[in-house]
Amino acid sequence: MALLSSMNSRREPVKEVNPSGVKNTIYVAVAKDVKDSKLNVIWAIQNSGGKSICILHVHVPAAKIPMSKSLLFDNP
Repeated sequence: MALLSSMNSRREPVKEVNPSGVKNTIYVAVAKDVKDSKLNVIWAIQNSGGKSICILHVHVPAAKIPMSKSLLFDNP
């Protein structure tokens, strides 16, 4: 059971929602390149035992966004 803090600092127990489908689902994380994750997906399919499979892709943004100086400074 999770505890949430409300505006008046009073703590109340809150039941966590656990949809029934979550227990019957296998989550497979895949990489940007499909070739890198192909074996993981095949393994999950072969070992799912009838469970649903959810394929997850987490986008990792670039660390730096290239910009030219002319876009940063107004050059008349």
